[in-house]
Amino acid sequence: MDKSGQADVSGLHGDKPKHEYCASISQAMGENPIGTAGGQHHYLLVEVPLPWTDNITESSKFPNGMNDVLKKCMAQGLQFRFLAIWSEFNSPPPGYTRVIEYRQPAGEMVPYVKREYLLPTEQVADLAEALLASGSVDQYHTWQQPDQGIRDILVCTHGTHDLCCGKFGYPIYRELGEAFASSPDTKLRAWRVSHIGGHRFAPTLIDFPEGRFWAHVTSEVLGAIVRREGATVDIIRHYRGVSGIGAFGQVAERELFASKGWSWLQYAKTMVIQSQSDTGAVVQITYRSPDGSDYGTSEFEVYVEGTVKTGGCGHDGEVKQLAVR
Repeated sequence: MDKSGQADVSGLHGDKPKHEYCASISQAMGENPIGTAGGQHHYLLVEVPLPWTDNITESSKFPNGMNDVLKKCMAQGLQFRFLAIWSEFNSPPPGYTRVIEYRQPAGEMVPYVKREYLLPTEQVADLAEALLASGSVDQYHTWQQPDQGIRDILVCTHGTHDLCCGKFGYPIYRELGEAFASSPDTKLRAWRVSHIGGHRFAPTLIDFPEGRFWAHVTSEVLGAIVRREGATVDIIRHYRGVSGIGAFGQVAERELFASKGWSWLQYAKTMVIQSQSDTGAVVQITYRSPDGSDYGTSEFEVYVEGTVKTGGCGHDGEVKQLAVR
């Protein structure tokens, strides 16, 4: 970056032709993805067989009545994120559909709680409405699946929405399924997922139940994420942040994730925003390791360091870059 905080784009891609891949431009510009994870506390995942259209609700195999439920719940002001999922590695029995809810308990910086159902497809819309509206789901108890501590890793492959997710996301999804989720005894499932935001970060994925977003995932980075091995600082440039907290909080959390390593995932932690403006925030995070041997409170001043120009895939723009000091 130059002294003004603006990345020097001279000699790079000319005017960034819009036909170039946005993910390639993002990497070439050195864009830091931190602070771009979704902020939702409630996710609803529903299996939708391929093919997918740009607008996922217009897909030919989108569950009947589901679009009406989504519109109704949004009109009521309910806060949630709907995502379509599919996997050649976990296909449901004919006539059945898997519905997975990830909801974050009260308070931030805690893993999401999962409820999963495998039920007749014609009942999906009614179950979805009950889950989104926090209604009774007792009648669906028969279809609820036990939570066996399985991680769900969702890789965006929604190529009809953005070319990068199809071109770059699909190979990572295949590798995830074939190399890490192929055993019936595995505690990990590989999923395709519809648009999760940030297609310029393709291959991009979400790791549930933690709700951690990752960007520009390579084979090496994928192995580290799945195995939770190696120094987190070595892959932290691929980290978009953890869902359920705002962008400034994500930047602060990254600092501790980088320094504490993978054990950070097991820490109890709370976050307080001491002050905030459009250009920064003072974030305080209190933490404690499971055995109580490591605890404390860290304070971070998060600020807008500058901007980076983006482009490609028919778009052109500029995004803020966040940092701590």
